[in-house]
Amino acid sequence: MRVTQIAVATANSKLVIASSIADAGIRYRIELRAIDCRSEKEVRIGEEVADGNQVVHGLGLAAAQLRRKLCEPAASLADSTSRWRKR
Repeated sequence: MRVTQIAVATANSKLVIASSIADAGIRYRIELRAIDCRSEKEVRIGEEVADGNQVVHGLGLAAAQLRRKLCEPAASLADSTSRWRKR
């Protein structure tokens, strides 16, 4: 059973977020995927950071990009993304 099918069956979820953080030589590659549980359409966002100390910051930036791509209202984004932009 696919993860999206499990999410629908157990929690009636609409969307599943999958993530990965990979060593890309001298950088780290962060990827977030939003998967619609019913259609299985995906939205992917990638972010690269220079070192391990920036991974959490990069994850926050990627999350903000994903939320924007999923059409989250601007007012909601403004509150939560401002702290990631300050770094």
